[in-house]
Amino acid sequence: MFITSPFTPAGPEDSSRAPGMGEVPIKDLAFLYDCRTAAALSSDGTVQLFSPGYIDDPTCFTRLLGGKGQFRLAPAGYRVPDERRYIPGTNVLETTWLTPSGDVKVTEGLDWTPEKGSGQTLLRLVEVTRGTVVMDVDCDVHFDYGSTPARWQRREYQGYREGRTSHNGVELVLRSDMALRFQDSRAAARVTLHEGDRVFIALGWGDRELPQTYKKARKQLTTTIQGWRSWLATGTIPQHEFRQELVRDLLAMKGACLDTGAVIAAPTFSLPEAPGGPRNWDYRACWPRDSKEVLEALRRAGFEQEGHAYIRFLLGLPDFRTKPQIMFGPQGQFLLPERVLGHLAGYGGATPVNVGNLAAEQLQLDLMGQVNRTIRLFEMDRLTPELYRLVRYTTNVAGETWNVPDAGPWEQRGEPRLFNGSRLMQWTALVDGAEIARAFGEVEDAIRWEAQAKRFYEELLEEAQHRGKFTAAKGMDAMDVYCVRFALEGFLPATDPLFVATVRAVEEELTYLGLHFRYLNAQYVDGLEGEEKMFLIGSYWLVEAYVAMGEPDRARKLFRALRTFDSRLGLLPEEVDPETGEHWGNTPQKFVHAARAKAIMALARAEGCLSVL
Repeated sequence: MFITSPFTPAGPEDSSRAPGMGEVPIKDLAFLYDCRTAAALSSDGTVQLFSPGYIDDPTCFTRLLGGKGQFRLAPAGYRVPDERRYIPGTNVLETTWLTPSGDVKVTEGLDWTPEKGSGQTLLRLVEVTRGTVVMDVDCDVHFDYGSTPARWQRREYQGYREGRTSHNGVELVLRSDMALRFQDSRAAARVTLHEGDRVFIALGWGDRELPQTYKKARKQLTTTIQGWRSWLATGTIPQHEFRQELVRDLLAMKGACLDTGAVIAAPTFSLPEAPGGPRNWDYRACWPRDSKEVLEALRRAGFEQEGHAYIRFLLGLPDFRTKPQIMFGPQGQFLLPERVLGHLAGYGGATPVNVGNLAAEQLQLDLMGQVNRTIRLFEMDRLTPELYRLVRYTTNVAGETWNVPDAGPWEQRGEPRLFNGSRLMQWTALVDGAEIARAFGEVEDAIRWEAQAKRFYEELLEEAQHRGKFTAAKGMDAMDVYCVRFALEGFLPATDPLFVATVRAVEEELTYLGLHFRYLNAQYVDGLEGEEKMFLIGSYWLVEAYVAMGEPDRARKLFRALRTFDSRLGLLPEEVDPETGEHWGNTPQKFVHAARAKAIMALARAEGCLSVL
């Protein structure tokens, strides 16, 4: 069936070599999910970034960030596949390699089903469909973000090869029907496979039993494929021109909805917003701002359970009603200390490499509106005293802090201001809080909050504008793309002349080569060094705004232009370079996928495309 070569060092593929600039473009990455963690794979067959356990746990593969640890499976000597795609309706990846001597297909995914959740197993299956192919395996494990080399312990049992290694309570098991050789931190093989040969390799953690044969591994992965498709089938997805993008958005967002109920912003950390850094943040956390957008997008497509799970997550945070924190760890952590991993060279040399996020300690008052809007969307017919106590807290805080400067919706690190985006969401908190109070029978609260909302509306309408347009903060002339949300959150009709003027100002002042800045730092002064690229979410907000303004043709034109910046797998980052098309920042950015999904559904509604799968 196959021949095993002697164990040899990895040579030019040695994972200790830090990736150079552009060696693994962010746009090249694929992601596998199990609603606990995620694996980032480059097209050359390498798992570049992966945390066993939960997404914010220390990585054991950290090559993407200039560290040690990788898991490569590919034909020997080949780095560029001929086809790479997600199996339709899933987060399972299929890669095809056509070599002169033979063809091979690799199918891989993280074990997951809606009923059983995470199987805590990375499955990688190989099938030779023509001729003969030599396959290389190189699984090099370094725990603690690449700082601690593993030591594999090898054993053979019933025809398969297995290695085990552990560190600080994390045990990894590697099992395969290929003849693996183990040496220090590495498990490797070079095998010759012939047409019809099928082999597997599985990496597991926790207490789950791994498959012992290809047949069992195939069955497990087939169950995962069916699991993603069965989840997708519970939604209502328009039959629209951009349906494929919408499906990818939904699957990417679902992967961010963890079994704890948290919704992570992105499965990566410290990917720079521009070459060289230093704006390199950890996005493996749960922002109520991002979560609200993701859950609202899922709800518009018919998915409700993720929102209910998120509300349960919030209620389970013991300090939430006494500290209005803007983000949490995906396992409910309140403390997210920011520290630098100095042993890592960074993506393309971009430093510092940060884990944790000091923004968690900022005052960001849009939080109240994000929480109340999510509760109103998902819990109006299932309100409880415990949930209402949370609403009373968030709504009262929104009213009491109306004239308190904060860090703004983008958690800038400069001078606190009366940011209009924060005040918009404080007003939203009062409006939604009053509606929730009436539904729960708390009429006095409702009357008081309605009166506050009316007063704040009038103040915000006057104070948020400058020279006939909404601007970033009270007394500032600088624009912020967040101002597009004044209509999307229901503050003004999208056809109101003030909102139309705001959109035109965004187009004039924040547009470059057809894309949009979040803001211009020269005017805004966000307290950070370095630059950032074009902020994709603002462009998709404009698509939705154009539809609301009665300009669907313009919305469609912008959306089609934005498609050129998608990765080949349909994934979206936080930011892009409009000149090169390169992706920057953490990815896939769920905030952006939510914006694209909502833009597509707005276009579908405008065009009457209401049929479903």
